[in-house]
Amino acid sequence: MKIWKRIKQLLDLYPPFFWVSFFLFFLFLVSLYYLMVTDSILSDFPAHIHLWKLFSEKGKLPFPPLYYFSFVGIAKLIPGSFSLNIGMVVLMATCWMIKYRQTYDYLSLHLSTIKVFQVFPIGLMFFFPLYLFGLEGEYLYLGKFTPNLWHNGSTIFVFPFCFWLFIRAISWIKHESVTIPYDLILISFLILLSKPNYLLAYIPALPTYLLLKSDSKKKFFMSVGFSATFLVFIYFSKIIIFDLNPNQSPFFYFGEKGQILFQPFAVWTYFSESPVLDILSSFFVLFLSVILFGKVLLQDLEFKFSSLIAIISILIYFLFAEGPERFLHSNFYWQIPISLFMLYVVMLKILLKEFEKEGVKGSKQLWKFKVVGLGYFLHILSGGYYLANYIKTGYFF
Repeated sequence: MKIWKRIKQLLDLYPPFFWVSFFLFFLFLVSLYYLMVTDSILSDFPAHIHLWKLFSEKGKLPFPPLYYFSFVGIAKLIPGSFSLNIGMVVLMATCWMIKYRQTYDYLSLHLSTIKVFQVFPIGLMFFFPLYLFGLEGEYLYLGKFTPNLWHNGSTIFVFPFCFWLFIRAISWIKHESVTIPYDLILISFLILLSKPNYLLAYIPALPTYLLLKSDSKKKFFMSVGFSATFLVFIYFSKIIIFDLNPNQSPFFYFGEKGQILFQPFAVWTYFSESPVLDILSSFFVLFLSVILFGKVLLQDLEFKFSSLIAIISILIYFLFAEGPERFLHSNFYWQIPISLFMLYVVMLKILLKEFEKEGVKGSKQLWKFKVVGLGYFLHILSGGYYLANYIKTGYFF
């Protein structure tokens, strides 16, 4: 009886629509990632599973290790030769479900005005650059800036930590306390041990925002110390991966040079078939929202901070490349999906809050909300088309 009571208490935390969408989304994810780990459609997962086997044979550790240790840890609980594949499927589905719940919780206070608003959190899981019917070129993914991707396991894995870091950073910025909370440091370490790309944008964004905010010099200098410390950690992780003697290092050496080059727009223009259309299709709803609600958005702390992280994320991708062997890996891209997703969620929260203030009926700005809502819908519809094409053709690009 106690178990059923606890289950009922859990179910009562969210409305029925959440649980129905949660269950259906989970089934979809399990099916999708089964296709990926069995190599029925192209993804990074078979390569990651192969790499783990290679690490094990060589007696070496992967770095960053947390992503690999997580799916292997799950696999240890599963009998059979297919356990690594199942472990990967379980891990990916779990990370997406956490992302969905985080998004729902973040928006939850503003979803009750109109029942249809409850669709937004699950819709955001499919948010993607607009499909322009091939006008922008053959590629649906390459050259664009997407807030969601399905094929890169380490980015999917690290996302919940980044969402958590953003929320805790906002809480600290708003709070009077100067000392950086321990959980902010812990989350940053978890990201460093998973995939540090988001930190590349977050580290400069935090002190920059506090400097521009200019209401606490002590907090600014504290953030500089925090950022400098983690910048050193990221540098050491680069040394671990590329520069240690492979015979003496406990970590696996890929035999590639970790060379960072200043090559503005080199990677993006290599992949983009139509730069102008790729920009327009990627940021359509962002441009719409800023044009129609710029005054409201630019007054909000969370929008300004998430925008700064997104801008730095894109600048890193625009300005730097790995070379020469790793140029096509596009490893300076992976912070963009995370920072853009956070920006779009923050933007949606502000607009839902503004809609509540204006009132459902008689709002002079109702047409603006309808236009932005249509923009979000088109991006979500494009995400559905992308996924259908991905599953049909087997190619994510």
